[in-house]
Amino acid sequence: MTPDQRESLRMANVRGASENLVEIDSAKDLAIEHLFGRSSVARESHVAGMLLRRGIGRVSVEAARILAQTDSRFIRRDPNGSLITTREVLAEERRTVETCRDGQGAHEAMGRGQAWEIGSEVVAKSEEQSRAVLPELLRSPGWINNAHQT
Repeated sequence: MTPDQRESLRMANVRGASENLVEIDSAKDLAIEHLFGRSSVARESHVAGMLLRRGIGRVSVEAARILAQTDSRFIRRDPNGSLITTREVLAEERRTVETCRDGQGAHEAMGRGQAWEIGSEVVAKSEEQSRAVLPELLRSPGWINNAHQT
């Protein structure tokens, strides 16, 4: 890096305020929504990391650690306390279990309790058609290249 390039990086040379940065409270909400919208549990370190990503420029590493360790929205269910979830996630999982329990016995079991047998007339016909078409496809000069493009 040249001396001019280094000089341009000094804070005194930065003009104007940062734009479009998320406030800390919004960053917390976004981090929690992002993590628990995809998973029922998350590691404490992942919560802190996601907060740092969402609150870039506004959230310190220490603030992210404190959030992950002390925020009242989190519940620690494992003995080590490193895995956390939220009350909303637990409530959603309870509703799912209740829905499944309510539906038990409401419909006839698939296969009427019998073992499933996959061999059928439809499967046999499909296999027959595949055997008839496949050799022709393999002889086609552009078949392999065309198959990789789809």
